[in-house]
Amino acid sequence: MISLALKDKFYIFDKTLKKIKMKNLLRSITLVVVSFLAFSCSEPEQDEQNLKPTSITKLLGAAKQDFSYFSEALEITGMDTMLDEPGEYTVFAPTDDALYVVLAGLTVEEFDIANPGVLENVLKNHIVNAKALSTDLTDGQVVTTSLGQTITVNIEGNTYFPEIDPDLGTYEQKSIFINSSRVFARDAAASNGVIHVIDAVLIPSTGG
Repeated sequence: MISLALKDKFYIFDKTLKKIKMKNLLRSITLVVVSFLAFSCSEPEQDEQNLKPTSITKLLGAAKQDFSYFSEALEITGMDTMLDEPGEYTVFAPTDDALYVVLAGLTVEEFDIANPGVLENVLKNHIVNAKALSTDLTDGQVVTTSLGQTITVNIEGNTYFPEIDPDLGTYEQKSIFINSSRVFARDAAASNGVIHVIDAVLIPSTGG
C-alpha cells in the first residue's frame, strides 16, 4: 500500500508537471505576440503605434498545438470573426485535453452536427464581453458570460506553488478557479482582450 506521504509526493510531482506545461503554454502564446509585433512593421524604426494588432483569434490560432479544438470550434460557429475584431473580451480558453473529454470521441464538426446549437452556447459561456485581468478577479465574484449565464470566481491559497515565478513575472500565491475549472495560465494579452487558460470546459446550465 502506498503511504500517505508518498501519495502526497506523487500529487506534488503531478501538479508540478502540469504547472510546467502551462508555463510553457503561456510562454509560447507570449512568443506568438512578440513574433506578430516583430514582423508587423514595414520598417524597423516604426513606433509601437504602427504595430499590427494581435487578436485573440490569431493568438489561439497560432497556438493550435494546445487549442486546436477550441480554435476549430470558433471557426465552425463563426465566432472567430468576432474575436478577431476590435473590442474588449476575456476568453477562458480550455485546452485540447479539456475539450477532448466533452467531445467524447467525436470531431468538433461531428459534435456540432449531432448537437445543433450546443457548440456555440458552450463557446459563449467561455467569453466575457469585457477585459478582465487575473488581478481584476475577486473571490466570490459572479461574472456574466456572452451566453447570458453566470460563472463564479473562486480564489484559494496556492498550497504548492506560493513562490514568485520569474518567467511570468507574477506571484502565484493564489489559485484561481472559474466554477470548478482551474486557471493554469493567466493574462495572455491580445489587442482586443485577454486569454486565461483553464483545465475544464465551462458547461452551460440546461436551457441557457
